Amino acid sequence: MDNYEVINCFKCGRIFRKTDGSNKCKKCIEEDRELLEDIRIYILEHPDVDIYEISDKFNVSKREILNLIDEDRIQVKPDNSNKMTYNELYNQKKNKGKYGYKR
Repeated sequence: MDNYEVINCFKCGRIFRKTDGSNKCKKCIEEDRELLEDIRIYILEHPDVDIYEISDKFNVSKREILNLIDEDRIQVKPDNSNKMTYNELYNQKKNKGKYGYKR
């Protein structure tokens, strides 16, 4: 017998079967992944972008951006507390499996 927990998605409120550690449904996880990719490209094209510009450009709250920083997906440049940089190291770690590559 499967031991799945049925919960509401943290982001959209949909009911889904929690099969991993995430508190978001698959649709919201995919939307977040696409948003992060769009933000990554924007940061790479605009190296002096700040939290406020990203918030306005992508219509996301500053709290969501701070969550990305807390998750180490994007970083604040050390020379200026508002300037952003994409964390390539996080992306590399996320795409590698236990033995240094993803199966």
